[in-house]
Amino acid sequence: MTTKNIVFSLALLCALGFFIYSVRRLILFLNVGKPDNRFDNPWARLKKTLVVAIAQSKILREPVAGLMHALIFWGFIVLLSAVLESLGEGLLHEFSFRFLGGMYEPLAFMQDLFAGLVTVSVLVALYRRYIVRPKRLEVEGHGQLDATLILVMILLIMVSMLGQNATRMILDGDVSSSGRFLSAVVRPLFVSSDQSTVNIWFEIFWWTHVAVVLAFLNYLPYSKHLHVLTSIPNVYFSASKPR
Repeated sequence: MTTKNIVFSLALLCALGFFIYSVRRLILFLNVGKPDNRFDNPWARLKKTLVVAIAQSKILREPVAGLMHALIFWGFIVLLSAVLESLGEGLLHEFSFRFLGGMYEPLAFMQDLFAGLVTVSVLVALYRRYIVRPKRLEVEGHGQLDATLILVMILLIMVSMLGQNATRMILDGDVSSSGRFLSAVVRPLFVSSDQSTVNIWFEIFWWTHVAVVLAFLNYLPYSKHLHVLTSIPNVYFSASKPR
């Protein structure tokens, strides 16, 4: 285990500890309410979750904003694998999902694809919020700051992931894209640098990626964007009785 692994393990332990504290705090708030059975009709609840939460059927009613939000949500699901791979690398030196064999390249392709789609969606969201400013986005103060912070953190996660992959390709001597077509586009920015400089860039991108991911995870329980974490269980446990 390297010094990097030890430092990261301690940081991860602290981050997860604070996240568990925050989740426990939210659960205590929920326990104030009256008890209600939300475990009935599991198949009906699962179907509703797949249609509303996963397929984003309701939010897609609004073409532009709906698609933008849906792409970010689907990106979170797909890119969870990339986050887990980076966290695994922080715990175990040279950890990789390459043990998946033939499944790894399609996975890497999907990661890059959604990194690009999420990046474009975030930029569109910022453009709408600060330039177009539709009426429902005309908010000031904490609401505006909160939304901007969330979008900037998502953007940083995407950019740092692509930078991390691009520099790793150089360090590994990977001349092919191995499915990472978007990272391959970023790769030429660093290919002329010497090995030690590329390694420094890799470490900057990697630490930025994992640090922002952990900061994002711990900020969400205190943000109005908590639904990023709770949307799926919220839909599954929603009231099934007629209003």
